Amino acid sequence: MANTTSSNTGRLKILVVDDDASILDIVTTYLDSEGYDVSSAINGTIALTLARRIEPDIVITDIRMPEKDGLTLTAELKSLNADIEVIVMTAFSDKDSILQALRLGVNDYLIKPFELIELRSRITQLAQKYTIMRRDAKLRRDQAANEFKNDIIGDSPQMRDIFNTVIKMADSDCNVLITGESGSGKELIARAVHNSSQRCDQSYVVVDCGSLNDNLVESELYGHIKGAFTGAQYNKLGYLEQADRGTLMLDEINSTSQAFQSRVLRVMEEGEFKKVGSTETMKVDVRFISVSNASLEEKVADNTFRKDLYYRLNVVGIQVPPLRERPEDIPAIVQHFIEEFAESDPSKLASVSDEALEMMMLYEWPGNIRQLRNIVERALVIGNKKELLPSDLPPEITRPSKMAFLTGDTSLQTLQNTEDDMILKALKTTNGHREDAARFLGISVRTLYRKLLRFNNNAFE
Repeated sequence: MANTTSSNTGRLKILVVDDDASILDIVTTYLDSEGYDVSSAINGTIALTLARRIEPDIVITDIRMPEKDGLTLTAELKSLNADIEVIVMTAFSDKDSILQALRLGVNDYLIKPFELIELRSRITQLAQKYTIMRRDAKLRRDQAANEFKNDIIGDSPQMRDIFNTVIKMADSDCNVLITGESGSGKELIARAVHNSSQRCDQSYVVVDCGSLNDNLVESELYGHIKGAFTGAQYNKLGYLEQADRGTLMLDEINSTSQAFQSRVLRVMEEGEFKKVGSTETMKVDVRFISVSNASLEEKVADNTFRKDLYYRLNVVGIQVPPLRERPEDIPAIVQHFIEEFAESDPSKLASVSDEALEMMMLYEWPGNIRQLRNIVERALVIGNKKELLPSDLPPEITRPSKMAFLTGDTSLQTLQNTEDDMILKALKTTNGHREDAARFLGISVRTLYRKLLRFNNNAFE
């Protein structure tokens, strides 16, 4: 049996679940008369299906039910939406069940039999809390989105796509896989995904997968109890328990062993685990964000990464482009770093010469943004002046590319051709508007005009 009253916009949606039809009818009728948008289900299986469709604000469920009990239902509801408020009802003074329910994120409980006015009081309190929490969560997500936009510098098409993807995921709990070269900003984007989500006020736990010891994988992930093994002198919270209701960020997931992968996959599929040395099964609600500087598809192909885990992790994939593929972002990034260093030392606030910017935009940046930051800091220390000049940059940037020598080209032609291609691309993108093209390239209009002398100017008239 499942029942849904007509929905009125603005009314709080409540789902009531109980295998006792008479209780179900009494509670549903009462709450409907109080002005709530009430739905009902006779068991947990029906309730979960209904919850996916109607997205209730509050769920009131019995604990003891056949097929799917209230605790299992609570865990599954919280995995759908961590913000769902849950009240459990029980005819038993079972402290263990109540404690387990509270660990799962249950917001309140009622011992049967109870007065309907008491139920109304509990719902009123939750409704007020719900309204405040949703408002505050939205403010936090909006703030995180603004901070993300400030931190992820650049207006290239690739970065705009990434920003839009992160914002679109704000109301989703799906797993995310972020790939890209070292130093390209993957960790910053991972943090932004968490901060922009409904879990922003919950734990964000980072696992450095590259440093994990295979012999301690279970202890690190699941935790252990005192005396579980030699040296286990105290109870330990594992990464999964620390991240319950929040986000677990798996950094360098590409470096993990098959043993680690199988244990993560089991938790993702079942939502539960046992601490080392314990017989108690723990349920967790964790969102996984994984970061890799290598192609997991290639690792799947050579059988060093589990295909089933890859598909679980890669619900939404974000590919972070290397800096060399978005040189138009370099001027803004350089200025951002200059302003960052000037916060601690105002004497480091400087401008950047057109020539220095051009050299940086032509460089390949094998270390990406991390390398660019270090070089800007170095230039400000060595230069000690109000303008960052080519002489303040290291030789690998100011000299012709070593690639030219490796290919047998010892002239400046390779660099010049690259620069010419960038100018042509900018002019094409801006439909020949030189002022816009100069802004796109991060150089002055005067510099652009000077460089155009190499071309047949008639081509751009």
